[in-house]
Amino acid sequence: MTPELDIWTFLVAGTLGIIVTLLGSIVPIFKSRKMKLVEEIKFE
Repeated sequence: MTPELDIWTFLVAGTLGIIVTLLGSIVPIFKSRKMKLVEEIKFE
């Protein structure tokens, strides 16, 4: 029994994984830009 997966399946899954990871790291950066320094220290 061999799995029949196309190379495009792996490429799309990898690309989506990279996009989700980038979005997960970019959103906190934009949120922290709007905070003041005191609020940022309290946030941590």
